[in-house]
Amino acid sequence: GVHAGTVAGAESSFAFAGALPRPAVATGNLNLFPKVNSLVVNSEKFAGLTEAQQGILRQAADATRDWAIGAVIDSPTAATGYCADGGTAGVTTAENVAAFEQATQPVYTQLESDTETKAFIQAIRDLKATASEPTAVTPCTPPVPATPTPSTGEEPEFPEGVYRTELSTAELLAGGAQPARPMPWTASTRRPSRTGNGFTTSNAMCPINVTAPMTSNPEG
Repeated sequence: GVHAGTVAGAESSFAFAGALPRPAVATGNLNLFPKVNSLVVNSEKFAGLTEAQQGILRQAADATRDWAIGAVIDSPTAATGYCADGGTAGVTTAENVAAFEQATQPVYTQLESDTETKAFIQAIRDLKATASEPTAVTPCTPPVPATPTPSTGEEPEFPEGVYRTELSTAELLAGGAQPARPMPWTASTRRPSRTGNGFTTSNAMCPINVTAPMTSNPEG
């Protein structure tokens, strides 16, 4: 749907927007609805519990509610994390928010046709009126990928230091050493040159003198 162009938008929180088929632009000031999880119990079954059992169940419910509230990440923080993961967060205009609310008014009219539901909606509105204004989401974009440093074409100096390795007799013989001719041998390393992503080797040689006295016993 998204790739075919038949789906132009999706409803998601910042936390789960990364599961969408592609990075998207999220609107940080247009919350469609709150997500409410409710723990319900059959009144007959609850009445059949002892007072102690009912108390344990109430305590567990309260602890779960408090944990869930404490685990909520506020929208500005969630938006920052979403952008860091490759998404984009923005805000829409007050006119657009008002147009959206007007478009949903028929739904409220239908819900408020029930007296009890209408009372619940009004209670929510009264609670909202006493709540503090939430912190606004700051628009953000994904971080810009770092641009590799172009090569200057200059070869760096070979790193100074002492380099040592030990070769067995068998390794020296495999490299062409003659056991009957003890003499100094010369080994060479390739001088490194810098590219855009690090070091690579060039054909310039740095000779290193290695004295390798040999015996006629390859296993010695």
